[in-house]
Amino acid sequence: MGPLRLMMQDRLAVIGMCVLSVIIAMALFAPILSPHDPRHINEIEDGSVLARNAAGWELRESLGPLALNDATHQDDQSIIVGRSGTVWTRAGTGDWTRVDVATEADLNAVDLNADG
Repeated sequence: MGPLRLMMQDRLAVIGMCVLSVIIAMALFAPILSPHDPRHINEIEDGSVLARNAAGWELRESLGPLALNDATHQDDQSIIVGRSGTVWTRAGTGDWTRVDVATEADLNAVDLNADG
């Protein structure tokens, strides 16, 4: 008896071979099966801000073309940091104001303490 004949007698082996064959076929025909071009990536960055109000989360006006990474607030002071040294601050419920900083590095986190 050949190995293929032995494998065909085992029900679990046949099911496994069928599943593996389907996965291989999907990989081979992926360019035909996919609904979009896999090389097309959406790289649009936007500095959108979500704000919480009594009704829930609300999308506010964009602060610019660079992505924002982290935000924090304490008392009535708020600060947001992002890519390429982007820093925005706000006091109370006023408008966001951009702060010029001496770095072009991506800022990934921010924290405020009691001292400011």
